[in-house]
Amino acid sequence: MNSRQCVAVRIYPGRSDSQGVSIRAHGSPATLQSLEAWQLENLFAKP
Repeated sequence: MNSRQCVAVRIYPGRSDSQGVSIRAHGSPATLQSLEAWQLENLFAKP
């Protein structure tokens, strides 16, 4: 393995339980070395 993992998740910012980010490792210790996040525009917003 190349010791990398990619995760893609949909976020629903209008929900009260959709706040923050959490990451867990299962089976062995892990270290988060980098994290990238992008703010996407609302596709349904009226100009």
